[in-house]
Amino acid sequence: MPGAFVEHTLKRGGFTAVSGFRADHNTAFGTFFCPRVHLKQDLGPLTTVRASAGSGWRTANPYVENAGVLASARAVVVEEALDAERSWNFGVGFLHKFKWWQRKWAMGADAYRTEFSQQVVADLDRYAHAIVLSNLHGASFANTVQLDLQVEVVRPLQLKLAYRWYDTRTTYHGRELQRPFVPEHRLLVDLAFTSSDEKWRADATMNWFGPGRIPDLSGNPAATGFGTESPDYLVLHAQLTRVLGPVEVYLG
Repeated sequence: MPGAFVEHTLKRGGFTAVSGFRADHNTAFGTFFCPRVHLKQDLGPLTTVRASAGSGWRTANPYVENAGVLASARAVVVEEALDAERSWNFGVGFLHKFKWWQRKWAMGADAYRTEFSQQVVADLDRYAHAIVLSNLHGASFANTVQLDLQVEVVRPLQLKLAYRWYDTRTTYHGRELQRPFVPEHRLLVDLAFTSSDEKWRADATMNWFGPGRIPDLSGNPAATGFGTESPDYLVLHAQLTRVLGPVEVYLG
């Protein structure tokens, strides 16, 4: 798979534009041309706006990407010769830093959309006892919005809050449905501590995942009562590190 890539950077004051173009020739799927552009405008010393757009492609590996499904009793049905995946991506972002209540704050907002023109679809809704792999026939897209806030609570203690909304939909056998097992709402709370001499580091992160759609299991009598959504759940990670010269002792 030979390829070539060229990139150009333009700077004018607080404005930066990075444009690129890539061409790849794959012996199995043919030639792909992928343009991209990234724009950044500094509205002030502490405020930045970004925008990006571009195309990308990849060779899918549906067996690895659906390993969790393969661990079940579902049969694997490959409906047709599978193509490469290709998508267009668009996004905007905003970052603003400020001081309030004698604290340093950072506030960010990002919104992105991915539209697939080619995609390998793993259909879990057509049959309750099989996963059907096929090419995309219809629409498939993913919208993402993220809001985050960071603040230095006290000198060595940092707090980060983030919320992410996912809207991911794919056409499954003529029906546009939300992708299964992908939570629409997610929340993150992180506390990070570093001592003044940098010999102690601690971090605690809580992730909340909202409900996700469960595929249609009406053809499986044993699945009665499963419902249409998975329950929400929490995941907590914590770690403590002690630096002893060239050695770090870690507990997590």
